[in-house]
Amino acid sequence: MAKNTIWAGGVSNVDRPLVEEATCSAAVLPGRFMLRTSGQFVAVTTNGEGGALYIADLNTMKQGGVADTWASGDTVKGFYPRAGELYNARVAATQNITALDTALAVNATGQLRIALTDGTEEIVAYAQEVVNVTAADTLVQVRIANFGRAS
Repeated sequence: MAKNTIWAGGVSNVDRPLVEEATCSAAVLPGRFMLRTSGQFVAVTTNGEGGALYIADLNTMKQGGVADTWASGDTVKGFYPRAGELYNARVAATQNITALDTALAVNATGQLRIALTDGTEEIVAYAQEVVNVTAADTLVQVRIANFGRAS
């Protein structure tokens, strides 16, 4: 099913997503994970980088959709995800999600991938749908985990 949004809901009807804005140092696709460094959003560059993670939202000011990339230097809206919230997030190619609640970690390009569950990496989300991701940057609905990060 095609997805048209990044925010997919909270744990109750009164929840609203936390959104922050910052200039982005590189182009970013909605649904990718980012970090904030020195006041700017930056692309995740290392697996399990740590720090406060954000998810790029749509560029609604330019009527952008899920496939419209934010340009480098744009002021990007980023969701600050909380445990239990639902998002449509980008998943890397070749990730065969065969069961609901499959643990996911962030890879070195801000996409999610199936996590190692041996305690060596941070699980940031759980899959809310079963899908064999054949193309990079496929949007998959995920539930944010209670992961440890700077606030």
